[in-house]
Amino acid sequence: GLMEKTALREFEPSHPTDMVATWADIGKAEQLLSWRPQTRLADGVANLVSWYQANRDWAKNIQV
Repeated sequence: GLMEKTALREFEPSHPTDMVATWADIGKAEQLLSWRPQTRLADGVANLVSWYQANRDWAKNIQV
């Protein structure tokens, strides 16, 4: 993978507030703003990983 690590996955029951479906639609943005996405998902994830690796020292201090 991009991080050269294997994910440790834990499968648990879904939370009552988890969304089981979405009807997200960018149609209105396309229509009103003539906007269309220009980055493929795989490229966007790769960009995020690159950013995180370059900013790891800063990002590790973010508290949630």
